[in-house]
Amino acid sequence: GLLLNKRSRVQAVRFGISTDASHSRNMIMQHAIRPTGLTVAVVGAIVVSTCFAAASLKRPRITQEMQSLSGINTLHFIVSPLPTTVADVDIDEIWIRDRFEPMLRDHEFTLTLDQDPGDVHLRLTVFYRADDGVEDGVAFVCFLAIQQRVGVERLGKDLFIPTWTVASIEIAPKADFRERLIRALDDVFHDFVVKHDVVRMLRKG
Repeated sequence: GLLLNKRSRVQAVRFGISTDASHSRNMIMQHAIRPTGLTVAVVGAIVVSTCFAAASLKRPRITQEMQSLSGINTLHFIVSPLPTTVADVDIDEIWIRDRFEPMLRDHEFTLTLDQDPGDVHLRLTVFYRADDGVEDGVAFVCFLAIQQRVGVERLGKDLFIPTWTVASIEIAPKADFRERLIRALDDVFHDFVVKHDVVRMLRKG
């Protein structure tokens, strides 16, 4: 799912967020700069949201991406290296862990240590971009992904890849960057625990 709006999508393209860093960054940019991919993702999110209204009538259908959350009770929470501009507004890895690890534990997740990371990773990545053409504005992306080992029949082997993702793409005045960043972080983590709760409820049902 994607936490997006039309203005953010258009502005993200205008800012031209870089796509030449890593595989995760490439994945982000596919969402950020391809209107067709965004349309599919947003429509998918709307379809999933209608499941709540239909729950009293029939068992809701969920996406395969959401199904990949089924049975996940143990996570290794990873915060990718943050841009220096994030540290400049007093948000660092410790701040993020202090804010969101209690939320994950409250939703009955067991968090593993670096020495024994386990088979399922929850990875947070934040991208930041300022543009000389927009003096008072910044663009940033909060990207949260579940990564786990899955079998690919065509290749005849297992791959450790993202199976569920959510992104919040934001355009904000520089003065509001910290407030908007915190809101975007809250949004992606809330989306994850809500989607997982839905899958858990259907599994029990």
